[in-house]
Amino acid sequence: MAIIENLDKKYIFLHRDFGNKEEVFHFINGILLEDGYVTEEYLPKVLERENTFPTGMELEKINVAIPHIDSKYILKENLFVITSKKGIEFNNAENNGEKLNVKIIFGLLIREHNTHINFLVKLIELFQENDKLEQILESSDKDEVIKILKDVLK
Repeated sequence: MAIIENLDKKYIFLHRDFGNKEEVFHFINGILLEDGYVTEEYLPKVLERENTFPTGMELEKINVAIPHIDSKYILKENLFVITSKKGIEFNNAENNGEKLNVKIIFGLLIREHNTHINFLVKLIELFQENDKLEQILESSDKDEVIKILKDVLK
């Protein structure tokens, strides 16, 4: 799976604090655009997607978000990860009016629908492993985060 093969510590951002999710997307858009992963439409489309169909997920211990958009705005597959001990407010995917304090963002850059479904299934498996999510959140080592992700998502 290209996403796992493309995992790169350049796209792992640990212990970052942002004022809101819009700041997150402005930050990551600049990097992804410069590196040729997304089209110029990525930023407005991901913001629109989050407002219409939010991606925050309330889990047992650590809330996550899995922002993703239509593949026509993605040029190359990858995954970005942002952790925040303070948390970033996202709307709950199951209840759009409910705000969640998200500690880990798994940004999906997926071009093929089948890959999308398979990868989401593997992510859901990861979300059930509280110890792995805690390791990712607490880690200050990008290589350790990549190893955890590769072990779980392979």
